[in-house]
Amino acid sequence: MTNPGLEKAQKVFRYVMAVIVFLWIILENFVVFSRYIAKMSFPWSDEVFTMTFIWLIFIGCALAAVDNKHIEISVLTDALHGRSKMILKVVQNLFMLIFIAVLLVQSISICRMQAMINQTTAILRIQVWYTTAAMVVGSAAWLVVTIWKIAVYIKAAMEGKEVR
Repeated sequence: MTNPGLEKAQKVFRYVMAVIVFLWIILENFVVFSRYIAKMSFPWSDEVFTMTFIWLIFIGCALAAVDNKHIEISVLTDALHGRSKMILKVVQNLFMLIFIAVLLVQSISICRMQAMINQTTAILRIQVWYTTAAMVVGSAAWLVVTIWKIAVYIKAAMEGKEVR
């Protein structure tokens, strides 16, 4: 299951995640050094870690969907082969699609509300919707991947083939 557009998006998301983790490492070393060596504390670092962690989670969800890394009970799918397995995969992904669509709609709603009321973080005074936007971006990407996978599984079922 390869798609050039999906592969480019994967590279971008992996790059973003790598940058975030790299910055985490630098910031964490700075915080540890300043706390234990320089005896200074920076409470804003917790907010930065929380915000970036949320971005990692939702970008990671979309990436996990591309590689079929989400947790699943595979007893039935392992027992089936060919067309019946692909039909089951379509049904599974349709349920996933409903979940992701609800997540996307609700995250957009929350994000809009946070922007309208001008909600900010306690220490850095950063708009909270920047963090909630991770849910929007991640679930939108996850939705696109799931729709693409459903199309691939339907095509495979119609041809009587099996894809991963």
